[in-house]
Formats: sequence, structure tokens, C-alpha cells
Amino acid sequence: MNRNSGNRRAPVLVTGIGVVAPGAVGREAFWARILDARPQTRPVTLFDTSRFRSVLGGEVPREDLALALDDFAARTHAAVPAGRTARLLLVAADEALASAGLGDAELRRATAFVFGSTLPEDAFEQHALRRFACQQQGVPFAAPEPAEMFAAAYAGGARAVGRALGLSDVRLGVPGACAAGNYALLLGALLIRDGAAERVLCCGADHLSPVNFAGFGQLGLLADDVCRPFDACRRGLIPAEGAGALLLESRSSAAARGATVLAELRGAGMATDAYHVSAPDPSGRGLTLAIERALGDAEASGDAIDYVSAHGTGTPANDRVESLALRRVFGSRLDHLPVSSIKSIFGHSMGAASAIEAVATVQAIRAGVLPPTINHVTPDPDCVPDVVPNAPRPARVKLALSNGYAFGGGAVAIILAAATGEVAR
Repeated sequence: MNRNSGNRRAPVLVTGIGVVAPGAVGREAFWARILDARPQTRPVTLFDTSRFRSVLGGEVPREDLALALDDFAARTHAAVPAGRTARLLLVAADEALASAGLGDAELRRATAFVFGSTLPEDAFEQHALRRFACQQQGVPFAAPEPAEMFAAAYAGGARAVGRALGLSDVRLGVPGACAAGNYALLLGALLIRDGAAERVLCCGADHLSPVNFAGFGQLGLLADDVCRPFDACRRGLIPAEGAGALLLESRSSAAARGATVLAELRGAGMATDAYHVSAPDPSGRGLTLAIERALGDAEASGDAIDYVSAHGTGTPANDRVESLALRRVFGSRLDHLPVSSIKSIFGHSMGAASAIEAVATVQAIRAGVLPPTINHVTPDPDCVPDVVPNAPRPARVKLALSNGYAFGGGAVAIILAAATGEVAR
């Protein structure tokens, strides 16, 4: 996110967070699940999994989600969007705005909205499933690529949720695959630094989809029991759903309304290695470059990082390549640098993952507790040495790195810092 603008070092503050994840609706329940350190993945009930290679997924609790949506409708009298991704997004975004104390209608109307996703809604999902069925049956699939359908789904979801929340007409959809949440945060920070917005609600959201089961199953990347990031016996990921939301704000905006500052988004960097549509570059060069750019943007050295929230999917190649990238950046210091993946708890929520992980990182900074990598039994010498295995760990975190990595080689790293004061001045 290096810029030539004279406003490049303008602080970008985090003043609100919200989250919806498997087993948890709301940041308090979410943090409790992290501290509990037990898997929140179960046999899927949202759709039939009999044709797939695994039945496991991470589902947001139906009753809790329904209660949150009913509460929103009763408070606001606004229309609740129909799509599941939009509903997950709405609940997380509403919590982020509430936690920031952003109830004023005029302030909301001046708040931009950026959201990233992989499968924004049902139309694109149905198209992908028809393609998959034709491939299984050996039948030609002649329909065109759904570029317009894809774009319309992003625009529709952003428009519906933005309207329900009373946000600005500046609503951007980011198709950043599994790094979409971090792409949204990077874009939001740029809007603030360039003076295009005073506040940006940055989100990632995705619903649990049979498309993910079909795609990852075809690639042989689905785990059949639990997700084991960085473990020598790891066998794959577990698809999941959820939404993460962070309200980014300029210092002047936060100070004008006396906002509580939760953290600072100190830096961000992105790169694309474009090595393969689904396999990471074995050298790790894309993610390495993204991390180096994030450190440069934050004007920080690798020695200043206290904790890394890893992409950590539990697939053999991803974990090895991410470990290699971290070794290239941090060198021997990686031997004593804590790195963990909450996908071991919640599964992989695709476009929502890095936004959810950013929320977890903010919570870790504020609580002084590192989230664990659970299900870790057998260390892998090719992976990071300290994975905060199986239990939370007390630690003081001033500066944290959070990685997002996507199909096609897209990588976005963000650096979050502890707030220097509780209230913006």
C-alpha cells in the first residue's frame, strides 16, 4: 500500500469490529470459542453432502443468526436481504457499527462500505453447480462465463446491505477469493489515506456452499475429520461460512466524535505471483513480497512483529509455502515467533476468512492472548516452529501480522498495532 501521497502516514484507526462465525454470532461468543479451543466444525445440515468427499463444514448457528436478524429488523424497520451471504454480512456489519458507537444517521450516510467475497450470492453458485454436474456426467457445458452475473451479485449484496445499514453510496465489492477480507481492508485504508473517505466499513463474507465442497473435493483438499494447520499429518481444509467487519476511521473523524480506538491498521501490502490457478508458487514469492510491502508500509522491521495470524488452511502445499514465506521474511527469528491459525477452530470461510482473522487479531492485541492452533499433534519440520499449539497463550502484542492468500496467487498482508490511547485525540 505504498503511496506517493503526502498523506501516506495518516493513521488509519480501527474503531469497531463485528463477526459471525461457525458456532458464534457476535464478537464475545467468537472470542469465547477461540479461548475454548475446540473445533466448531460439524456434519453439514444446510445442504446434502452425500455426493461430496467430506460431510464436515463450519456453520453459523441458525437460531442465533435468526435472532440477530429479527433484532435488527425490529430496531431499524429496514428490509433484511434475502441471500445468506448478505445476511451474514449484515449481522457482522451491524455489530461493527454498534461497537464503534456509530448510530448517528448523518455519520452513517458519510461512511463508505467495502466488502469482499468469493461467492456473493446464489445465482453464481447455481451456475457453478450446473457446470460441476455437467463435468461429472461428461456433458458439455455451453453457457458463457457469468461475468455479468458475478458483478451483479457483488453489487446487489453491497447495495442491499448498505441500504439497510444507512451507509454511503460509496459501496465497493472486492472479488478477492480467499484473501477478499484483507483486500477490503487495504482498499478501505487507501480511501482514508487519500482523503476519499473519513470512515470505511470493511467486510468479508461468504456462505457455506456446495460449490466449495465440489471444488476442493475435486482437488483432493478436503479434510475428513479435523483441520490441522502446520501439522505433519494435515490432510486438508474444512469449508465454512461467516463474516467479519472492521470500521476503519481517520484520526480526525474518530477524535471529533470521541471514538474508542481498538487498534490501528498500521500497514498493508499485496502481490500476485500468478503461478497457478489453484496451487501456490512453491517459492512463496508472492506472499513474501506482500509481507515485505506491508512491513515497509508500516515502517516496521520484522523484529517488531510480536504475532502472526496465519492463512493456515491445513492443506499440505499452503502451509508449507506460507511457512517458507515467513522464513524468508523473518529468518531465524521465526524460531521464536508465535504463528497460529484459527481455521483449525472455525474452518475456512473463504472470502470471509481474512476479515474474521483480522477481528481475532484485534481481539488478541486487546486481550493480550494469542489464539491457538488446535488439533496440533505432530510438528512438521517444513512448517513454522511455534504454532501456539492447542491452547491460548498470554502474550503482549504491540504489532501483529495477518496473512490472506488466495487462488491465483493473490496475497494480502496487513499489520495491526495496539492502540496508543483508548480515545482518539
